[in-house]
Parts: sequence; structure tokens; C-alpha cells
Amino acid sequence: MIADTPDMPLVSVLVRSMDRPFLREALDAVALQTYPDVEVVVVNAKGGEHAALGTSCGRFPLRVVNAGGSPLARPAAANTALDAARGDWLIFLDDDDSMDPDHLERLVRAALRTPGRDVVYTGVRVVDAFGSPVRELSEPYDRVRLWQANFLPIHAVLFARTLLGQGARFDQAFEVYEDWDFWNQLACLTDFTHISGISATYRLTGDSGLSADPDGELTQRGRAQFFEKWRSRIPPADLAQALAQAEEARALAQRLHVELDARQAAEADYRTLESGHRALDADHRALKSGHQALEADYRTLESDHRAIEAGYRTLESDHRALQAGYRTLESDHRALEADFRKLEAEKQAHEAAFADLETAYRSLEQSYFNVLGSASWRVTAPLRDLRAVLNRRAMLNGVIHVCRALFRALPVSEELRWRWRYRLLQTPLRRFFGEFQTEQTVPEAKPHAPPPGKEAVRARAESDLAAFLAAGTHLVLPTDEHPRVSVLLVLFNQAGLTYGCLDALAQERELAFETIIVDNASTDRTSELLDRLTGAVVIRNADNEGFLLAVNRAARAARGEFLLVFNNDAVVLPGALQAAVRRMDSAPEAGAVGGAILLWDGSLQEAGSIIWRDGSCLGYGRGDDPAAPVYDFVRDVDYCSGAFLLVRRALFEALGGFDTDYAPAYYEESDFCARLWERGHRVVYDPAVRIRHFEFASAGAQSEQAIALQVRNRARFAAKHPEFLARQREPSQAAVLFARQRLASGRQRILLIDDRAPRRDLGGGFPRARDFVVAMVAEGHFVTHYPLQFPHDPWDKARAALPDTVEIMQGYGVAGLPGFLEERRNYYACIIVSRPHNMQVVNALHADHPEWFAGTTLVFDAEALFSLRDITKAAVRGEQVPPAAQERMIRAELDIARIAHRIVTVCPAEAAHYRRHGHAQVHVLGHTLNARRDGPDFGARRGYLFVGAIQEDDTPNGDSLIWFLREAWPRIRARGDARLDVVGLCEAPEVRRLATSGVRLHGQVESVEPFYDTARVFIVPTRFAAGIPHKAHEAAAHGVPMVVTSLIAAQLGWDSEIEIADEGGAFAERCIALHDDEARWQARRQAAWAAIDRDCSPSAFHRTVAQIVAAARPE
Repeated sequence: MIADTPDMPLVSVLVRSMDRPFLREALDAVALQTYPDVEVVVVNAKGGEHAALGTSCGRFPLRVVNAGGSPLARPAAANTALDAARGDWLIFLDDDDSMDPDHLERLVRAALRTPGRDVVYTGVRVVDAFGSPVRELSEPYDRVRLWQANFLPIHAVLFARTLLGQGARFDQAFEVYEDWDFWNQLACLTDFTHISGISATYRLTGDSGLSADPDGELTQRGRAQFFEKWRSRIPPADLAQALAQAEEARALAQRLHVELDARQAAEADYRTLESGHRALDADHRALKSGHQALEADYRTLESDHRAIEAGYRTLESDHRALQAGYRTLESDHRALEADFRKLEAEKQAHEAAFADLETAYRSLEQSYFNVLGSASWRVTAPLRDLRAVLNRRAMLNGVIHVCRALFRALPVSEELRWRWRYRLLQTPLRRFFGEFQTEQTVPEAKPHAPPPGKEAVRARAESDLAAFLAAGTHLVLPTDEHPRVSVLLVLFNQAGLTYGCLDALAQERELAFETIIVDNASTDRTSELLDRLTGAVVIRNADNEGFLLAVNRAARAARGEFLLVFNNDAVVLPGALQAAVRRMDSAPEAGAVGGAILLWDGSLQEAGSIIWRDGSCLGYGRGDDPAAPVYDFVRDVDYCSGAFLLVRRALFEALGGFDTDYAPAYYEESDFCARLWERGHRVVYDPAVRIRHFEFASAGAQSEQAIALQVRNRARFAAKHPEFLARQREPSQAAVLFARQRLASGRQRILLIDDRAPRRDLGGGFPRARDFVVAMVAEGHFVTHYPLQFPHDPWDKARAALPDTVEIMQGYGVAGLPGFLEERRNYYACIIVSRPHNMQVVNALHADHPEWFAGTTLVFDAEALFSLRDITKAAVRGEQVPPAAQERMIRAELDIARIAHRIVTVCPAEAAHYRRHGHAQVHVLGHTLNARRDGPDFGARRGYLFVGAIQEDDTPNGDSLIWFLREAWPRIRARGDARLDVVGLCEAPEVRRLATSGVRLHGQVESVEPFYDTARVFIVPTRFAAGIPHKAHEAAAHGVPMVVTSLIAAQLGWDSEIEIADEGGAFAERCIALHDDEARWQARRQAAWAAIDRDCSPSAFHRTVAQIVAAARPE
């Protein structure tokens, strides 16, 4: 490398950019140059807007010229670059070409060695548009040859700036060959120096230079223009020599053509004679064999004739037996058909019974907390349990239940009850009050089967290999002309484990991939195995060059978009390859993807890896259950093991592959991932990517030599990445939780506590809760979701409800919350608690352990003011609640939020209550929806629609539909045939009794979309409720005008957008008018869409979420 001294000449790299995809690769090549003093000038030749490039190219300054300007032709762009250049030496680089790291250094060194010669050039490799090698171009300098053709690619030539002062410019009259013309200008001013060797790459694209069709019209026109300009300036001696060389070349080509024709004719004659000879020989053998066969056939025919006669007699007997068997089979078939019909009927009955049970379970689950929270249930609980005691054989169990019931019936606030409950759990009396622990326990790690000994695993693998080799078959790996993935395997012995690895790959059929194997001179049965392998590219090394160099060798032979660095002692589990590629496709900024690496007993080897500040590394989760919630989410990590590491091939090549300073092995994947992070690319851990790994299959993996290599390479890693390591954490067990995931700057860790995973089909505020989480994730925050009350939802449904980057603490529940908060003290910047009863649990914990919440912003998402619903419900029933009692009810509920720093409500009216109660930081977060304006219009719709789950008659939905069916529906039906579709779980007895003429109960459905697309009017006859109705917003977004009560209108804050009525007759009239009057229907539809755009704007929703989780805690 040239020493970096103050008098080193500045080199200007001039890029004429058409903003093509290859531009970034070209600039990356400049950034990797070893020459120290470089500037980069990019001319926007395309004109207009150009992709942002910044102000630096690696360690070199970068300037963009003609930004936002007009398009420039090739010569004009070149002259613009010359004018902008500041360097002593200049070189052009087209945006689809590249240069090796030492390219500029070689050229400058040669220029400094030959003073007086102001042009230096070297050789280039020529590749096609796909990067495949075509040829190399490196001709010695010949002045006469330069008159004949351009053999100097533009980025092969370095020239002195002083030549520009002598009049050298690009001729703007040229469409093509402007560089050929420019080289001839320079050749008239100075001699050229050629240095041997190849240090740049020329890509055959476009319509000029080496890419041009020599017989094309544009090319011929360009050559004619060149010679027209220069014919009077070509020295006669040069012209004579050029013409002589051309004539000599023509004569040579003619002689070669004649010789080639003669050779081809002779070869054809020889093949004809040889074919004739073989044919005659074959005919002779055939005749001789035919004669012998005829004699044998005659003897055979005689024998066959006798056998046929015997066979005919046997067939007659068999025919009679088959007829009898057929009659038996017919009888059996009829019996089987009858049995099948019976089983099918039983199956349908079981399916119906299962559906009924599932519906009943959802209903019970939805009602669980409402029932247990009622005063009558608590007051009568002692009597029920006392009766149970009298009927039980075990008196002790009865006493325990009575004590629990008495505890629940105590006339104290729910919050105080939670605090007592938590404290009792810390005493020996916990068995009497551990009711909530029996259903919600902290999950224990799954016990693993005793791990098979490594020698036993190895012996089994060798046995499987021996059986395969003995069978004489071939192992066929998938191949594809256009593989997405190139699997790179490096082998050194361990043939049995290699066979298991390859056999698993052979089963993969869902993804196009190729397999490239480098065998590092194995001495066991590996060679036999590879001889029996089909579909792989096999490279056999004469010596063991080590893992790192072998991977780089395999990568050079790869064709896939992605490279998979994979260990031969690993087995890919089904779906892992597809999952890794899906992750790459969904995250263009990701440079590498890894996954969960399982040991042979099923426990974790690692779930992503950590790099500490001192350069040491740690595999996260070793020995734990891979299904534990702490590992089952997608996250960015420092690096992933080279046992399975999927990388983008373009990035791998741009970074020069694995750094050979770490050869033969150790720290190469840590270094590669660190370099990805330093260049702004992510490394992603995806739990859907899973492999089984033997680990340390090489006999010397734990040898003194291996340990010495690890120590050496750790020191080299630390020396290469000081800035990267300075931002890492110091190694400690306490830091593992923080270090397991990389967060972007300014992003936070957030804990959200709610009843359960927010499935949209549950309603009840869960759609909004899910949108809340999605918005936080979209801002780049890390979210842990803690399902407090229902922690045992089916995992597939819970996982599908939330983004895959969210950590879901399934199975912990109320009993696990204290330990969880203690373990994660200081981990979260923000804790969000949704719903009042969950906030009461947090209040109780906060009273005993305020230190768990220190330094954390606590947010209470009220979801709704349920006291307002209860007051309205009493009024509907004619049970007036005195104003003082109303105030006490509201204050008691508002007081639940006393320790919260911020409060979130769903509507401005409820936010006002909190502000009047003294809370300053109150945010309103409603729903987020986009108006869907492509649905069917008025004429394609008919009938009415109600959406909502109805578990009981005495619920907001149950009461509203009962009132509507009694007071409004008969009047609607009296005007003519009408249809009402009720969508959602319906277990309310009175609703089912009233759902007769024209009413169809559909129950829970897969999608509500078809109903929104066919209904003409949506009804919301709710008389008591809290919060804001998501179903009303959803119907409006789908373009279904609605009739609502004044309560719903107030919650929505709408007037002209909807029809409003509270009395049954008026409600019916509004429904009929809206259903039959198209102009009125269209006006309401348009107004509701405008309201959705205003009130449910996704951008406004996201801005509010950003304010809620802002890092600064209020004073």
C-alpha cells in the first residue's frame, strides 16, 4: 500500500450516473480503494431527481454535480465531470462498472514511476450483464492500433489533469465512441504507459464501447463519424501500417476459414465411414443372433402350445371362481357403503357438537370476569361453598373453599383486595388464597429427554451412511437454473454427519436452491459419499485450507441471490430455508438472517448471539426451551452463528467475503456481521428458522490449537472494530437481557399489560389494542405483550394476533407478574396497562414495590369509563342513581389511574373527566381505519345489519338488540319485506327467541366483509355503553350508512353523518327512510366517509401513539 503522505497526488474518480441499480456497487468499489487520497464526483446525467448519495463514499469525500438539472448526453456529462474535478490525476468510472481495491494504487504507482508520460492504463476483466466472466482485455499500447479501434475501457485509464489545459475535451458531437476520440486526443499530446495485470471489471451493458454490436447501425455511424474527424490528421505512415495490418488480418481470416471448412469436411467423412462400419458389424451379429433365436423360438412355441392348452383349462376354472368372488365383493361393498354413511353422519354430529362446545367456551370465557366481579356473586359465595362443604367427603377442601369465598365477599375495594391477595401469596396461607395461581402459572421449561451421547449420535450417523452406501443408490439434491439460495458446505471428514445433513437438504422442495460443497481433503468415507451425490457442485481441495477460505471459494462459484453458510454437522428442519428467505424478502435492509440452533436433545444451543465490549461472544439461551416466550419473536441481534447464516450474495461480495485475517477459522461470522452493522445493514434472528446442530463435530474443535486461534482472532476482532465495540455492553449476566437485542437509536422497550392477546374477532376493544401495538412496532419500538387474565390462549391464535417482532409472555398470568416485573426492573422505558381491573393489579404491586417502576413512564389505557355505562344502564332500567352517588362512582374509577404518568382514553368526553380529576397528561386514541370507497353502491345492496357478540341478554349488545326487535323491527316489517342479518356470537336467550321473521342469526363468521358489502343500512341501537363503538367506525369505513341512538352519536361526536333516534317508532322511520331514499343514503355515506378520514386517520393515530410513548417522563 502507498504510504499516506501529504504530497500524495489527489485522484478524482468521475462517475456519469444514470441512477442505475449498479451505481451503489460502483461506489462501494471506490470506497474500498487502498489509495489514500481520492475524491468522488458523481454527475447526474439522467437529470431531474437522483437517489440520495450523501457526502461521502467510505472515507472519501463525494460531490453530486447537476443535481436536479437537465439530462446530459454522454460527452456533455464527461466534460461536466472534468470541469468539477479537483484532482491532479483523473479517472472515469461508469455506474455499471467496478474496480478492485488496489486499482487506483497500481495506476498511481505506475504514473509516479514514469514521469513525462501522462496517461497510464491497465487490464480489465469483461463480464456479461449477469456477472459471468467473458474474457480479459489487457493489450500493450500500440498507437496504430488505437487508430483502428478503442481497446481502452474508460475506467482502465488514469490521465493527468494537465492534459486538459492543452485542449483535451470530450467532443459533444459524438453519440458513441466519445472516449475513443478522447484517447486519440490524449495520444496526440503524450505517450501511454501500459501496466500488466487485471484490476477492474467491465460489465457488457448499454450501447457503446465493448457492449456495442460491431455491425449495428449506431456503431457503424459512430465509426464513420470518428474517421471523418480524424482522417486528415492520421500520419500517412500510421495509416499505411493500419491498412497493411487490416489486409494481413483479412488474409489470415480467409486462410483459417478455408482450413476450417476442409477440417470439418474430413471429420464428417470419417464419422460417416466409422458409422457405416459399426452398422455392418452390428448387422452381422444381428443376423447370427436371429438365426439362433429362431431355432430357440420354434422349440419354445412347441412348449408354449402345450402350456396354453393347460392354461386354458385353468382359466376356465378361475373364471368360475372369480364370478363367485365378484358376487361376494358386491355384497361387501354395499355393506361398506352403509357403514360409511353411518360414520359420516356420526362425524357431522360430532363436528356440530364440537362447534357448540367451542361457542359455549367463548361465551363462558367472555363472561368470566363480569360474573366474578358482581356483588351478588361475592355475597352469596359463602352460602354456595358452605353447601358444597356439606356434600363433600373431604371437610378440609370445603373449609378452604369457604375461606376463599369469605375473602371475596369482604366489603372492600377491589384494589385493596388485590393488595391483600398478593401479600397472602407471600405467606404459608397461600394455599387458601392461591385460586388464581391454579389457572395462571408461570410456565416451566419443557423437560428434555436425556441427550444422546455424542458418540452414540456419531455412531448412528455412520451406520446410516454405511447402509446408504451399501444400497448402491444415489442421493439426489434439488437443482435449479435460477436458484434463489446457494447452500455452501465445507467438509473435513465426519462423513456420517455430512450424510445426515445432505439427506435433509434433499427433502427440501419448496425453494429453488443449489448446493456447493468444498471438501478439504477428507480422509474418511466422504469421497465415497460425494461420488454417490447428484445435483451438487463439488470442489475437491488437495489440502485442507480451513473453513474460512473454503467458504470464500464456494461463494465464488455461487449463482444464488442469497448465500447460506451452513455446517455439515447440522440438519435443516422443515420450512427453515423458506422462512429465512421470506424474512430477507420482507426486510430489504437486512443483510443476514439466522435462527434457533437446537442441540441434539432439542434444547437451545443459541437463539442469536451477543458481542460484548471486550470482543468476547455469548450464544443467547443455551440449554433452554426454544419454545419459551423470550426466544419466540423476531429481533435484531449482534450476529448469528455460521452454523446457519443466510446473507445477500451482493453484500458478501462487496465486503470481500469472510476476512482472511481470521483464517483458518473462528470469529469470521462475528466480524462479517459487525461489518454489516457498520455499513447500515441489519442482522435478524427469526425463530421460524430452526436447525439441529451436533456442535464441535471436528475432533480438534476444543483443542489447544483451536483455543489459541480463538484467542488470537478475538484480539484481531477487537483491533478491527474499536468503534463498534465501544457501543457494546460490558459482559455480565445482568446485561444479557439488554444485549439480546439491538434497538435503533431513539427507540424504546415497552411493556403492554392487557387481558389477553388482542385478537380482532373478540371485539371488546381488542381491535384498537392490536392497532396500538402495531403502531408502536411501526415506529421501531420493541414491545412485550403480557396477557394478564387469559394467559393460555392457543399459541397460534395469539401469535397471529400480533406482529412477529412482539414478545408475548404467554403462560405467566397474574401469579407470574411480580417475578416478571422484578426480573425486568429498569428494562422498560414505558409500561402501558390496559383496562381498569388490570391497573388495580399494578396499583397493588406498585404500593409494595415502587422500585420496580422507578425510571419508567407508566401509562394507563382506560379503554372506557365503565362507571358511565353503569349509570346509563340504571337510567335505562328506570333506576335513577343520585348525583352524589354518580360522582362517587366516577371518582372511584378515575382514582384507579392515580399513579399513572399518562392516561389514554378513546374519546374526548371521557378524557375531560380525567382532566377535571387533575390529570394533565391525557391523550385521546380512538380507532384507525381507512375509508373503503370501492364497495358496492346503493342498488347492489338491501337489508339491515347488526354486528356484535351477544353472550347474555343483560349486556349492551343484548339489551340493544332486544329493544330494537321489540320496538322498531315490527314497524319496519309492517312496511314490507325486510331482512336483518345479525353477525357475531349469540347466546342470549331472549334475543334468540325474538329473532323470527326476517331475522337471521349468523353467529361467529370467518369475515364480516361480505355482510358489509351487501347490507344497505347498519344499526347501532345501543342504550348503555362506554368508550367508542369500533363497529360503528368499521361500518362507516365500509360505506354502510347507519342509524344510531343519541348515546352512540355522542360517543362518535357525529351529527349530520348519521341518522339518530332514541324512540322505537322514530328509530324505525329513520331506518326505512335511509333504506329507501337513495339521495339520503348517498349523502350520509359521503359524510361518514369524510368523518372516518377526519377521526380515524392512520397518520393521526400513529402521531398520538408516538406522543403517548415519548421518552421524557412528565414532571
